[in-house]
Amino acid sequence: MLPQTVLEEARGVAERIRQTIEDQLRSSENPDARCTVSIGVAEHWEADSSVNDLFKAADDALYQAKSEGRNRVSVLEN
Repeated sequence: MLPQTVLEEARGVAERIRQTIEDQLRSSENPDARCTVSIGVAEHWEADSSVNDLFKAADDALYQAKSEGRNRVSVLEN
């Protein structure tokens, strides 16, 4: 959750997290092994939306990232 953050800034934060994980989490036992992450980003802006709606949107974006090849950030835009 990134309160007071516009969608494009949240995308940037998520991308930095994704890149840091990819760059930093390497196995010392197996240097060819990689750790990656897919991240879904969504924005909560409708007055009648609930937190559950936000989580559902972020989850949908996450599954979109996974279906597009993993190790990426996907943003669900309203």
